[in-house]
Amino acid sequence: MTKLSQIAADLDRADPLRPFRDRFALPDGIVYLDGNSLGAMPVAVRSAMDDFLQREWGDRLIRGWNDGWWELPTRLGDQIGRLIGASPGETLVCDNTTTNLYKLAWAVCSSTTRNGPIVTDDQNFPSDLYILREVAERTGRELVIVPTDGLQTRMSDVEPHIGGASLLALSLVAFKSGALLDGSSWTRFAHDRGVPILWDLSHAVGVVSVAMADWRADFAVGCCYKHLHGGPGAPAFLSVRSDRIGRLQNPIPGWFGHADPFAMSPAYAPEPGIRRFLTGSPPIAALMAMTAGVDLVEEAGIQAIRAKSERMTAFAVDAWETELRPLGFELSSPANAGERGSHVTLGHPSALAISRRLTQRGVIPDFRPPNGLRLGFAPLYNSYGDIVRGVEAIKEAMVSHDEVAEPRGPVT
Repeated sequence: MTKLSQIAADLDRADPLRPFRDRFALPDGIVYLDGNSLGAMPVAVRSAMDDFLQREWGDRLIRGWNDGWWELPTRLGDQIGRLIGASPGETLVCDNTTTNLYKLAWAVCSSTTRNGPIVTDDQNFPSDLYILREVAERTGRELVIVPTDGLQTRMSDVEPHIGGASLLALSLVAFKSGALLDGSSWTRFAHDRGVPILWDLSHAVGVVSVAMADWRADFAVGCCYKHLHGGPGAPAFLSVRSDRIGRLQNPIPGWFGHADPFAMSPAYAPEPGIRRFLTGSPPIAALMAMTAGVDLVEEAGIQAIRAKSERMTAFAVDAWETELRPLGFELSSPANAGERGSHVTLGHPSALAISRRLTQRGVIPDFRPPNGLRLGFAPLYNSYGDIVRGVEAIKEAMVSHDEVAEPRGPVT
């Protein structure tokens, strides 16, 4: 590992994002390689929440709604919109990814005379599949889950199924393999066949270059607790191209999506803009907690973050080739850095046991069945040295047969 360690040290010294590491609360002795599942906490969250609790909620009480709380879902939405290349007024922070996916998929299927299938692939996140199946059943459609090679989805896989489809729903970055789709080409592929496309950006936002407006993409959803560092269970976002907003109905209409909420009218009239997709009162404390992470991503810039992410995953694949492939690990992610998000998955029959041993040693990855050891790299706080320490710990875990003391919890 001497050569890899030296290369890592050189890369870390030259890393323009290196100063951002000190702006995250990372425990001493921990190598955190699971930021693609839950991002580390920005240091600024503490002061932001103290101010919210003591001054905004504590002193201002309900007056806080007129001091900026009311605009938070759209203000944060526009900020995230800039990170995904959406136009102003097209992005809203609300609910969670699953709920937002339901809202948009139902709205699309209910607004069209097409009765063709909803099409997705077997690389999509399970919760997305559950929701898409439910929407298909409720709107009298079929859900087509296109089989793939387990690594990348190709247009040739989808082509036989997309004719006459009501919606194509895909993840820009696959949650298992980390495979990154070409958003521009896929959006054009759908539109050339008259099909709207709904992107799940959960593993992409904050770490991959996304250009919703340039792609002319129709819809997107995504979570904010991974590479936006918004905290566990942080509110999610949805994005709708501006020319489509007024045509869609929110299937869960609530007073916050009403055009005049405080008229207290018994009849529902939706807000004309993106706020029509609000339902109940926004979780202001959670929105406050996530602002620091979004600010950091915007400050660093997506281009710089993406450039480092590609270098990190390439370095990790090089380390796999020399150090872990001889030990029986398979590369379960695309080999080309430009076709990956910001995590690398290594396949091994003992991946779950290895993951638990690593966590005991202070190196935290995660496991995805059936045999994936997932290593996630957050460019704002992970170093190349973290990758070397992670690979060293994997090698140590391979020769260790110690029983893991902690019982297996519900989260792997």
